[in-house]
Amino acid sequence: YQRRVRGPMSFNVEERESFLRLHLGGDYYDYHYFWLRHNCNCMKGCRHGETGERIIDSTEVPMNIKPHQVLILPESPNHALLLKWPPNDHTSVYDVQFLVDNAYCKNRKEIPSPPSEVKLIELDFNYFLLKYQDPTQPRQLSEDGMKAYRESLGEKLISYGAVVVRNRGLDTEQIIKDLLPEDCDVIHTHFGRIEDLRTDNTTNVNTDQLGYTNSAVELHTDQPFIENPPGLQALHCIRPADEGGSNSIVDAKHAAIYLKQTDPIAFHMISTVPVRFHRKQAKFER
Repeated sequence: YQRRVRGPMSFNVEERESFLRLHLGGDYYDYHYFWLRHNCNCMKGCRHGETGERIIDSTEVPMNIKPHQVLILPESPNHALLLKWPPNDHTSVYDVQFLVDNAYCKNRKEIPSPPSEVKLIELDFNYFLLKYQDPTQPRQLSEDGMKAYRESLGEKLISYGAVVVRNRGLDTEQIIKDLLPEDCDVIHTHFGRIEDLRTDNTTNVNTDQLGYTNSAVELHTDQPFIENPPGLQALHCIRPADEGGSNSIVDAKHAAIYLKQTDPIAFHMISTVPVRFHRKQAKFER
């Protein structure tokens, strides 16, 4: 979504989804709505009336704030923008020169977000069965079929960091064989060899964590507290949820590449500052 508001001469603005773009003299400047709201210069709760110091608390500004009105004030000698913010119509006025002087995203290159279409990471096992069915065994691939299937798995993992396989069946051990060489096995964790993520679990240990409840578990990285976290993790859906049960997957590698392109300082910080993870449960700590 974007909307243009035209001002005098070559001055106009675009309302983007998360930022305002100012066009001026052949250049453009981007300002995130959060930054604009936090940098309101009014003396009615944002700056101190006597000292001029900022008194608005950034932690009280919603990260997803967005103005519901953007106006150019043509009568202003300095060419100003007027923004009105929810929830109480707070009004902010910004001189264009103030925005130019404090620009932090001048003529930035627009970088598309990593793809998020599920179809890009899907594989249908039935497709390989139709093409490479082993004539001697039901629902088994021939040697050439298994090779083609594994190559497709690898291509998806390398390209997108994840793969969703449809119609593979309920044999978890067979799926493990699909993914690993014959002389390899899954890595045991403090939960056991394979986690049975269900509320009535009786096969695992250290089940005092969210994965064994009916609570949602937000995006996270598993096992970051061990020296060598698993490089590959498989989740096998045995029974779809009767209600809810939606899942989200993040390609951390491409998310990091995107961050490096859009915010090099933030990328440098998270890639160079050591972070120590600590796991503590009733009968486990590391």
